[in-house]
Amino acid sequence: VDMKNGTLTIRVRELLEEREWGPMDLVRRPEFAFAQGTAYRLARNEAEALSFNTIERLLDGFGVPIEELLVPNGDENSG
Repeated sequence: VDMKNGTLTIRVRELLEEREWGPMDLVRRPEFAFAQGTAYRLARNEAEALSFNTIERLLDGFGVPIEELLVPNGDENSG
């Protein structure tokens, strides 16, 4: 998934806030286990590109459908 083209917005920050979690939860929780730098970029919604492995880990960890994780630009408030 190429985030640079502006086609999709990742909603990690919002999903963290809904659960009252912080970026370090993406590091400490075994279902995520991201490196600290990656976790903070994801938590700030600043990821420029996501691998399928990263998307799978986020979907599994948050337990949400892909439509709640990645939304078309301009549609960040849907869901």
